[in-house]
Amino acid sequence: MVTKPHRGTDLLFRLFCTYMEFVNENRIQLIFGDSEPHLLNLYQGMGFRTYTHKNVNSAQTGYLIPLLIVAEDIEYLKSVRSPLTRVLKDFGDDARVPAEAIHILEEGSAVVSQRLSENSAYWETIRAALDPLGEGQTTLFDNMTEQETLACLDKSSIIECNKGDRLLKKGNPSTNLFVVLVGNLDVHDGDTTVATLGAGEVFGEIAFLLREPRSMDVYAASDDVRIVSLSESAISQIIEAAPEAAAKMLLNISKILCRRLVNVTA
Repeated sequence: MVTKPHRGTDLLFRLFCTYMEFVNENRIQLIFGDSEPHLLNLYQGMGFRTYTHKNVNSAQTGYLIPLLIVAEDIEYLKSVRSPLTRVLKDFGDDARVPAEAIHILEEGSAVVSQRLSENSAYWETIRAALDPLGEGQTTLFDNMTEQETLACLDKSSIIECNKGDRLLKKGNPSTNLFVVLVGNLDVHDGDTTVATLGAGEVFGEIAFLLREPRSMDVYAASDDVRIVSLSESAISQIIEAAPEAAAKMLLNISKILCRRLVNVTA
């Protein structure tokens, strides 16, 4: 774990560079790891790829997404502009790229990332889930232009979850925001279910807005749940640099929370 004073520095990259020298020297072919949803874009930018159709529930950390780097697939690393190409050796025709690993990667995973997708197709996937919602139900992207919506979705990921997956762990320091596309989620305070969320709802908003650790646990309550994990940095940049888009987004969040409060007290 990176201690708080070193977060946001180049320490993580320097750690990667150090062990990539070991990878080169020993011709290690596959490097496995995992990531919390809010760090997924960072790891994918370094060349990690998702490869499983079911993610991991860690009692200590929370929800984790398994990752893989094919160390000598320099062509792919260059395609995502991985900074690790500065230290990983290009073995050319002698490169060891396991065919089985590539086959597994090509089969897809439980994650679709904006940075690795066509913007229009990615947005259409989200729109197809949110457009059929009932009249009067507010979503995060209501009244936003396509350009504003794509800015919100920058560096985001669509994640498929299974019933029982704990998507947020109480006390976790991550502060990114999520949108439910399909399925239901239960919000738990200890052993008590305090709310059930459906398509169009946002969650993780308390940690995002207050910059505090997660206040509740959130579990997938049905199979085939799909959520969008939004990038905290992308949303924060909109709030700072695009006040009109930020006003629409924050108004939509307010409407969603007000509707939730009305439903709880009704």
